[in-house]
Amino acid sequence: MEPMFECSCAAVRCAARAVTRAYDEALRPMQLRLTQFSILNKVDKEGQLALSELAERMVLDRTTMARNVKPLEREGWIKVSVGADRRERLLTITPAGKEVLERARPLWRAVSERFERTYGPDRVDALRSSMVEVVRVARDITTA
Repeated sequence: MEPMFECSCAAVRCAARAVTRAYDEALRPMQLRLTQFSILNKVDKEGQLALSELAERMVLDRTTMARNVKPLEREGWIKVSVGADRRERLLTITPAGKEVLERARPLWRAVSERFERTYGPDRVDALRSSMVEVVRVARDITTA
């Protein structure tokens, strides 16, 4: 049965949960969830990154980001250090984090390719562009 959407928020959230579920399932052999993979990937690509900056880029509040980072720190995949401003927390990926990320990337790539093949490359490009705009509009109406 197809979900019924009475509002834009419900539609976006349902779609996000469905897609996230597919990625989580693909990453399960690595004992990673998509959010954890995304954090590791972003910190790996950016180098050292402030927790608040990462939260902003991933459209999460700082508290939620801190909660998501804790298991990665506990596993030894992310190192959290204190910044120049003692309240600032800096994230760095560890060698163990790089290793788990490299092993997880083929699983992530496979599900991404399946999604793109099934949904269609042109539609995926349009979806991504649309989601960037959705984030912008949502931020605008939040601050208005």
